[in-house]
Amino acid sequence: MKLYTGIIAFILMNLFFVSCSEDEYYRENVELQGNYWDINSPEEFLFDIIDVETNYDIYLTFRYTNEYEYQRIFLTYVLEEEKKLTRDSALVDFYFFHEKTGKPLGSGLGDIFDIRYQLISGYSFKQPGKYRLRVNQFMRDERLENIKSVGIVIKESLPDAQSR
Repeated sequence: MKLYTGIIAFILMNLFFVSCSEDEYYRENVELQGNYWDINSPEEFLFDIIDVETNYDIYLTFRYTNEYEYQRIFLTYVLEEEKKLTRDSALVDFYFFHEKTGKPLGSGLGDIFDIRYQLISGYSFKQPGKYRLRVNQFMRDERLENIKSVGIVIKESLPDAQSR
């Protein structure tokens, strides 16, 4: 029964993401083998930017289980252009569970949840070309358990978004 519920939840969440992706410029999700994220295995996302007149919002997406051990996740990211020049980098953190109630954040069924957080708002790429976003967990554990996938979504910024 639990397997059946998990399969239905997976199908419904994928239908939700497919139906909500019309305005996305780029999307990629990486399934983590063994449902853990090794501290020595950053996830890399390669994408092309053609229109440098447009500002972009970059989001991180996560699929996690309610067995995730911590309230939030700490990450480092580096945004590089083709020639490996760093354009942006930072240490950031995002909550997976409500601070007061402890309930999982995001959408989900059963014990699997999906959540999306804005990483960069209104980013202005200086030149067209290939870019790489490298993201790595920055937690105490070398193996961060119960993370099923990590991904990015790039969308055109709304007209009132500030450029970076």
